[in-house]
Amino acid sequence: MAAYDTEAFVSQLVASAHASVQFALSCLAPAGTGPDGQVARTLRAVSTFVDPDGCVMHWHDFGDLEGPGWAANALGGALLLARWGHYVGSQAVSDQALALCDHILDDGFVRDDGFVWPYWDLAAGRFCANYTHNNTWLCPGSLAQVGVQMLALAEFLEATDGDPLRPQRLRGAAQALGGWLQRHVPRLENGWVPRRITLTGEPHPLTPEGGADPVFDHSGDGLFLLDLWARLGTSGDACARRAASTLGDAFVAAGGFWGSLNHDTYDDHENVAYAVAFRVLRDAGARLGRAAWRDFAYRVALPAMKRFRMSQDRHGVVTRGLFWMEPSWNTAYLWENAEVAQAHLEAWLETGDVAARDVALAVLATLAHHHCGARGFLTEGVDWDNHVGQRHHVDFATYGAIRYTEPLLNNLHLVGPTLTYLEAMGAGPPQELELAHSLATLAPLPKAAPAVHHLRETPLRMLLRLYYPVIADDASFEAALDFAQQAGLDGVLLFEASYDVDPALLTLDVLEERFRRLREVVPRVRARGLEVHINVMITMGHVDDGGGYPEDFDFQFLVDEYGHSSRSTACPLDPGFLRYVSRLYHMAASCGADVVWVDDDVRFLGHDVSGMTCFCPLHLRAMSERTGRAWTREALVAALRDDEMSASLRQTWFDLQEEAMERLARTIEHAVHEVAPTQAIGLMTVGTVVHGAEGRRVDRLLRVLSGADHEPVVRPGAGFWHDWEPAAVLAKTEDVARQVAYLGDDARVVAEIENHPYTPFQKSYRLLALEMALNILAGTHDLSLNVFSGSHGFRGDDVGMGDFLLSQRPFLTALRAARAGKRRVGVGVEAREDVARTMHLAGRSLDAWKARRPWEIALARFGLPVGRLYDAPHLLNGDVVYSDRYALESMVQEGMVLTPCAVWGLLEQGWGDRLGVTDVRLAPRDVNERFTDHPLNGLHGQVVLPVRHYYGVLHPYAYALAAGTGAQVLSQWQDLGGVFRGVAAAALTLPNGARVGLLPFEIQTVSPALLQVARRDQWAALLTWVARRPLPVRVLE
Repeated sequence: MAAYDTEAFVSQLVASAHASVQFALSCLAPAGTGPDGQVARTLRAVSTFVDPDGCVMHWHDFGDLEGPGWAANALGGALLLARWGHYVGSQAVSDQALALCDHILDDGFVRDDGFVWPYWDLAAGRFCANYTHNNTWLCPGSLAQVGVQMLALAEFLEATDGDPLRPQRLRGAAQALGGWLQRHVPRLENGWVPRRITLTGEPHPLTPEGGADPVFDHSGDGLFLLDLWARLGTSGDACARRAASTLGDAFVAAGGFWGSLNHDTYDDHENVAYAVAFRVLRDAGARLGRAAWRDFAYRVALPAMKRFRMSQDRHGVVTRGLFWMEPSWNTAYLWENAEVAQAHLEAWLETGDVAARDVALAVLATLAHHHCGARGFLTEGVDWDNHVGQRHHVDFATYGAIRYTEPLLNNLHLVGPTLTYLEAMGAGPPQELELAHSLATLAPLPKAAPAVHHLRETPLRMLLRLYYPVIADDASFEAALDFAQQAGLDGVLLFEASYDVDPALLTLDVLEERFRRLREVVPRVRARGLEVHINVMITMGHVDDGGGYPEDFDFQFLVDEYGHSSRSTACPLDPGFLRYVSRLYHMAASCGADVVWVDDDVRFLGHDVSGMTCFCPLHLRAMSERTGRAWTREALVAALRDDEMSASLRQTWFDLQEEAMERLARTIEHAVHEVAPTQAIGLMTVGTVVHGAEGRRVDRLLRVLSGADHEPVVRPGAGFWHDWEPAAVLAKTEDVARQVAYLGDDARVVAEIENHPYTPFQKSYRLLALEMALNILAGTHDLSLNVFSGSHGFRGDDVGMGDFLLSQRPFLTALRAARAGKRRVGVGVEAREDVARTMHLAGRSLDAWKARRPWEIALARFGLPVGRLYDAPHLLNGDVVYSDRYALESMVQEGMVLTPCAVWGLLEQGWGDRLGVTDVRLAPRDVNERFTDHPLNGLHGQVVLPVRHYYGVLHPYAYALAAGTGAQVLSQWQDLGGVFRGVAAAALTLPNGARVGLLPFEIQTVSPALLQVARRDQWAALLTWVARRPLPVRVLE
């Protein structure tokens, strides 16, 4: 049995299952109180969607639901808890399982006509038929699954409990439910059943959102009807037997109906549909004597699951052996994976197929890695491809486990296959049943893949960047290498060009000569024991600045929104340009370096034209093909600016931009790996403002560029070429931190320490040292150094740079080691990498897509901690409020502070009554800010802060609050006559108890006028108030 045949592995399985059981039990509570005030003897789940602390996620559709329905799974959970209680000999666990069962039997879910309500709405205090909290539709297959669970629980209790009454009630309820379903579920023309029906038995061919359901007539959810009716049919129900036979024959004759079982997905093929089909067809075929069904299960359903299996860890997350769900939603969800594991174990038990057993054990082994917290929580799914979104991940990792779960389903479902395996092996119960022991057993299991741990343990590397004029001459190059060694550096990055002395694009003839030279010098670098990178400087074309010669190239160059044609930069849609790029990177790869870098001018913005690009003929033609209408540049720009008509058009536009860059990345990746299959490829960026306006998702592009099975390598750019404005270093490193937050944990991040022009007057050593340290604190692993001129050969180190770098190395190395594996905590300044896709331009030009990000800098200057993007308390500014509903609702629950434009965006979306805000508009020009005597202002009551002289940089707004909302006003606008002119800052308590803060400014940059002690203390108190907990740290001096 290889690694699975060990005591340690069995202990791991037991610990994982026990932790999940304990978490599930911690999420149970008395089902209410009776008229006499006595606490109910029955138990219910506190919610169907909770976090690792068991806190209810009210913002989610499942948050305020419980019951036997899909995801809530009260009876399925009761069965697994009862089985576990019996296995470990715990009467306490068994009793809680029975109390959960009795909640469904005794508390009104089971109607006299046989129908069973799927859910109880905890907030509204009523039953409902579906997860959207209404009775418009229900899924009959999932309702049949409730009946199946009743029968399975009855069978288990008959064998173990000794009390015949409860099993009899369960069987009776299942029989009645089966009859109700026979009377209410129609057959479709293809012989199958509708995915959704009304409560009166009419087909409901719509999605919960109201559109046509693409899998209405072929959802695998109908398999549970076959399962229930087959079980009832073997107990003497002839009608149920006939119904099961008809369904099973239709399923097999059609080659299977594999559409999504999950109620909110719409794929034709879902992993769990195959797993459920295998299990149901095997069992029902045996019960009803249909050998063809069993044959179909083994011949079709079981092998089809292989397409969903991940044979290796993905994106730095432990995923080996897990099964992704479906093409449109490829998260590896855990109830589905447990169901897949159970199917393979049943195949092993029936056939002796060890390979099937090992598939199941691999699933269970990997699931054990994804518990977190102190209560045994097991995630609902491993979101290895960031489909759900990193705000919903543990520690806000770009890729990773989701930080919520369904306590009686996704958290608990692995108990089934775990017990199946343990009982088959005759493994006795654990000796130690304390949760702490289970958590200690699980603690060594990493959630991150080995590549991530290797990256964290790799020491800091410092690399010297050398431009072609330094490389062209032997003496110059050797002197530069001498410097690198004397300064204790680890390697060099060699450029084929210099943006000081070369044109915006180089011809292939020139490139042949340049790379011939680089091929000559790379062995010399290696001979000195240094790492060597090739840093391609010009791919699409550098900024013109008088150096663009488009007449030398037969390319389509970029065209901006105003019709200006670039002289420097080619459009990546041009096939001729892609052929040029392929030859360029063939040359670069042939040098034999460790890494080939792609320059940061590979972008649509920031070249020698002022507007958004690209609106060249190639782009207009591509947009016409995608939209079915002809476009001119003027018409397309106007349509993109129109908020009313452009939602889908913008998606098409940004998809085109993204695909153009990905096609370029694939061209580069193919060219490099055709020559050097093991060579890494690095991506240079210019920061979130520019790439956000392009709609770029950097990690996605990075992985296309890197190629499969290669380490992703990235250099996040952000400027800071000189220290004439010393505090600007924060603007750089905060943007670096934001870029790092969008990357997977397996990406190697190399900071750029940029200086230009190269003169000792540009940057002091003190600021250079601070810049390097702040980059490491921002999450970078290595440093690359631009410290010598690129316009001439190496002239020696006449300013002591080598000694300085050598002196900094010990501290930077220690800082890097201390930072590894940790994340920032503090205020989450909300950001979306794709903000431009949803931004409302409100009459502004396309340039507004370049969303400014001043708030991290403002908080940092105030000495307030800045966390990762989605930390709580949340700060929302600008256009990020045009987000998804779940994101906004989760932020409300966790506590958020809003800037005026964020409030305006929420008012547009209908949040006015909920917030108690009726209007927000620019404050009068002659006002200052007067603090009230509210306790959150501390000792600063009646302080007046100057605003009117700084109106143009602070952009003050006034709020109008609805009467009777109980808003707490923290400061007001007061004109020069002492007259109140509106609310400035306020603390709001919403009807559901959530807390929201209002800030008075919509800053674009950080001005000294903003930075006042009273304002700092007020904002710190407001952030603490909305979060209901202290900030993790503050800097006061």
